[in-house]
Amino acid sequence: MRHHHHTAWAWFKAEIARQLGQDGCDALFAEYTRRALADKHHNERMDAPKVIERLEARLNSGRADAAEQRRLVKRIERQRALIDSPEEEP
Repeated sequence: MRHHHHTAWAWFKAEIARQLGQDGCDALFAEYTRRALADKHHNERMDAPKVIERLEARLNSGRADAAEQRRLVKRIERQRALIDSPEEEP
């Protein structure tokens, strides 16, 4: 049986807490999380037109049954809403 090690992230976070204090560490990771989420939303917004194109092609192919068509329409609506949503500050 192999025993994998996953200690680097725990060490890194503990080292940041040691150098900045726990409050500083928590603030840093909260800001990192906020920025990572903003990046994710931005990237999803940038990819949305291609995703819509692909979903519409599947929808219009005639190969999707009624249930899949409903799912595709919902996904297309979510992608369009994503495009229309306001850009978050980085």
